[in-house]
Amino acid sequence: MPNKLHFGLGILLTLLITFIAYALNSILPLLGSAGWSIILGLLASPILVRAKSIDPSVKWVEKNILQIAISLMGTQLLWIQVLEAKYFFVLLLVIGALLMIIALKVLPKFGISKELSWLIAGGEAVCGSAAIGAASGSTKAKASEIALAILLVNGLSTIALFTAPALLKSLSLEPVWNAWFTGGYIQSAGHAIAASFGVDQETGVLGTAFKMGRIFLLVPLVLFSSYIFKKKENSNEKSRIKLPWFLYVFLIGFFLFNLFPALSAFRDHLKILADFLLNWALAAIGLHISLKGIISQGKPALFASIFLTTLHLLLLILVCILV
Repeated sequence: MPNKLHFGLGILLTLLITFIAYALNSILPLLGSAGWSIILGLLASPILVRAKSIDPSVKWVEKNILQIAISLMGTQLLWIQVLEAKYFFVLLLVIGALLMIIALKVLPKFGISKELSWLIAGGEAVCGSAAIGAASGSTKAKASEIALAILLVNGLSTIALFTAPALLKSLSLEPVWNAWFTGGYIQSAGHAIAASFGVDQETGVLGTAFKMGRIFLLVPLVLFSSYIFKKKENSNEKSRIKLPWFLYVFLIGFFLFNLFPALSAFRDHLKILADFLLNWALAAIGLHISLKGIISQGKPALFASIFLTTLHLLLLILVCILV
């Protein structure tokens, strides 16, 4: 059988998993299409064990499609959204930085790897699955660690999606503070925006602005990921940090779509494409998952995630009280 046919079969397998994940998510939207892509990839991983000839194409999807998906997310950010967040965005930046620092120092004490700790922190502080995917290349984390981080972050995000609107309505806070706890806390962008509009329209607009502002933190996340883990590997060498190409495309997309308003007609289409590509890449990652790796770090990672998300919420509450 020609190599091109093997490559095509791997592409078709990952695409099939992705489409099934979308179908399942429409029926049971508990983990999001990203979570379903990971789980279905894991369930289909015995296929990859038996048909190793398709592995190169699965690895190609895992690496290249993921990077394209991240690069397209720059088109979704607007200056007006960041400006609308005003000084709240600066506070979110400080909280995000604190979470990342604490994660590197504290989460490994739960018995998980430094790489997994960083991925969980990126998903919590920035934007869920996209942040985990963006940071994963620099950390050289295992597929099982990437999958575990995505499942935990999406699971916690789903809980917040269903609980936050009812809780915030009962508290009768001002819209800006409702948005602070939806757009500033919930991990997944889709969940954060849905929860924000679930409270009321004004909260929805502000919550979307806060959440989109957090997505811009993908840039420093990738930069620090490259610095921290490259420094660890080459502690005796003064090596130059090379920025990944998709970070340049991310920034180019951001500036183009802000400088040329006419491009906004394509924004929704690009969002759908970016989401699909991300889920496609996650299906490929799922196929490479080591179940043994998930089991060995699953329980400690769960406790670590709960600790970090609780700390995140407490920091947001502290700001709400003091400001």
